[in-house]
Amino acid sequence: MSRPVLEILKAPDFSDGDSTHRPDTDARFPIDPEPVLKAVASKWITENVGDAEPGKAYILDRLPAGYTVYGGSRGSGRVDKYIYGHPSHRPFRSIEQFFPHFCYLALHRDGDVCECGPCTMGGKQLGRKAPTGKVRGARRRAPASKGPKVKETSRASLPTLSTLLREDGNLDWSIEEHQNMDWRGENEMVREVLHLVSRQPSFVPRVGELVLWCDEIDGEIRQDPSSGDFRVFHPATRTLAGYPQWVGGVVTQAPISEQPISFEDISREPDKEYAVTSSGFRIEWYPGPNARDKNLSKRYSHVPMHHVRPLAFWMEYMAGIPNEEWHPTIRNCLKAMSTLSMIKRYRLRGARPAAKIYAKGCFLGAEALYAGDIVRVSLDRERVVTEVFKIHAVVTRIENMATSEGDLSGENTQRMSIEFHGSIFTLDPRRSNTHIPIDPLDLHPVMRGYGPWFYVGLPSDIVTVDHSQILGRLFEKQAMELWSPRYRSTVLDMGCKGVLEAREYATKRDCRAKHAAGLYVADSRAESLNLGTFNGIDVGAPDPELDPNLWQRVLVALDGTEKDEEEQSPAEADPKFAMMTRALNQDSSEDSQEDVTEDEWEQGTDLAAIAAWNKKRDHPTQNGDEGTSDELQVSSARKRYKFDRVEI
Repeated sequence: MSRPVLEILKAPDFSDGDSTHRPDTDARFPIDPEPVLKAVASKWITENVGDAEPGKAYILDRLPAGYTVYGGSRGSGRVDKYIYGHPSHRPFRSIEQFFPHFCYLALHRDGDVCECGPCTMGGKQLGRKAPTGKVRGARRRAPASKGPKVKETSRASLPTLSTLLREDGNLDWSIEEHQNMDWRGENEMVREVLHLVSRQPSFVPRVGELVLWCDEIDGEIRQDPSSGDFRVFHPATRTLAGYPQWVGGVVTQAPISEQPISFEDISREPDKEYAVTSSGFRIEWYPGPNARDKNLSKRYSHVPMHHVRPLAFWMEYMAGIPNEEWHPTIRNCLKAMSTLSMIKRYRLRGARPAAKIYAKGCFLGAEALYAGDIVRVSLDRERVVTEVFKIHAVVTRIENMATSEGDLSGENTQRMSIEFHGSIFTLDPRRSNTHIPIDPLDLHPVMRGYGPWFYVGLPSDIVTVDHSQILGRLFEKQAMELWSPRYRSTVLDMGCKGVLEAREYATKRDCRAKHAAGLYVADSRAESLNLGTFNGIDVGAPDPELDPNLWQRVLVALDGTEKDEEEQSPAEADPKFAMMTRALNQDSSEDSQEDVTEDEWEQGTDLAAIAAWNKKRDHPTQNGDEGTSDELQVSSARKRYKFDRVEI
């Protein structure tokens, strides 16, 4: 009889797993999760899809993020299985106990409740109320006493969470802000983004990232085999000409899902069903973190994938271009490399004066990093980079928090650090404890093709890496070879030197107050980049005249809990209240943003820097920035960056 075909099911993207929840006894030890993965997948197919297909078996590709299988031996020799990672720090003792929570994660929507044992034990857990029925998608509004009470401008900001901890002393809360307009709008978008990035290649730029790009080129961007510079290649004459006119910008739109990006898009523009406005990236010029006048971001272009490069490679791609010919937006982008903002904070744990805030991901410098991403890490700056790190969680750790009123800056927080929890892998077998190569089928797809990988430490180890050791996402080997034919797959440090130098440069040039280890920590990407608009939408500081209470009454009305006329508050009696609720209940209108005409652009207040770049090719100065006497230099007297030849 033939063996059944094994079909791999993708684990849920959403997870509330806590990677710090592990056994507190040596009697329980990590075991192979395969039996659990098969049992859960088979049960899922049987109970949620229907009967299994004949001749097929099923297995999950992994457990939900943060969950791990441990074993415990009995005297008879039997090994019991336990699943750790639940936010309550109570382990699941069987597949039957874990499966309801797995369904909750797989079918999760805002307001869902879970009926598993750890979630219901004690009547309430982590802001959940005890459920009375099956896993369901019915929405509920969180009780006001269960989540952070935030103003319309705070968005679960660090100062707000600090106040909660100061008042309660001990907290273990899920962060929900149903009375916050920003949170309600952002929550759905973050889920869609997480769903999208988990299914697209790592090399594809993500919305909100800073990138290098060029508008129009007559040919292809190729690497000069003699010098290593990146120049424009003309297919007709098969010669290398001048350099691309690189610009620094913010990705504000990605290609539509019907037009996915492939490796073919890296080197040329293949035939597309849709125009570049739908199949390409919308990128806005970046005015810089110190700029007071943000009109520069009104200038944007739609460009195909082969016109875009990661900002991490700025040193390689700007090599050979005199510094005075750099577009001013490139230095603007480099000045933002020491910024950080969390994406979707979902949990606060702490006992005064210390706390941890967990998030789904973060923007670190130029890139967006999410749980599940593979990033390059530097464990030793004196050697080449051969290690990567799989992110399980992004954590803001706050220690020695003051007990007085105030935010988390200056003297109110003695220490704040940004940590990444996850697993480390290496290409260097000398750094491995096991010295046994990992099966390629067990690797994250982006790691395949680089060579044999090894665990650093034990396979079950969860390690903590400081943000300063993160050097950006690992890109697929095929993408790296298309970007740089001279790239050697056994070394992962292309762009790493540029990231470190850009962070050092940004620490000195970003004039805003720093929080943790030279980082400017913000509550949102718009704040960290100091943006006024994003994709044509105002995202700057909210109007100080807006009434947060009025917006909260609008949200109550939208939830269908309006009061009778005699019970209405003064805010509800305000004509603006009726106007806003009517507007928010209507279908959203089309984007009415108009393109900036050439005449309007020529009259803009940012024109001085652009004109200086176009006409004088001199060092320009952006509004709000300091002088350029200490501007970043690429290389030696010939202003050409030389590639380091490193042998392993």
